[in-house]
Amino acid sequence: MFTHCHTTFRTKDVYFLFDNKDFMNRHIFIAMCPKCKQIFTKLVETRKADNKRFEKTLIGNKAEKMLNSLRNEVDIKQSDLVQKRAKMHEQKGIVYGENIEYKCGDVARYAHSFINNKRKLVGIDPQ
Repeated sequence: MFTHCHTTFRTKDVYFLFDNKDFMNRHIFIAMCPKCKQIFTKLVETRKADNKRFEKTLIGNKAEKMLNSLRNEVDIKQSDLVQKRAKMHEQKGIVYGENIEYKCGDVARYAHSFINNKRKLVGIDPQ
């Protein structure tokens, strides 16, 4: 949570950074003030030597410079994780199953939804 212009607002995105030789558990929280539209960044990292946590908050041009300098250290973004999670659960609603037996004796199982989504179920032994 950030506070600026007498307003408290949430982070827009979180970047997870690779660990380097001195720090671990590195994150950058990114937000924008809804009133003045300035960019805020907060770098949070833990020093490996003594597990001490450091936080550094920057505003405006300094925040943009920090984002540009750490761009090649980004492991994954929180927004990318949300998109991947949504793709994993594409089939929603009522689903029915279908077994298809081939001439060779193999059986394939499929899950169908009523909006023509079809997904093969792997690793299920028919019994």
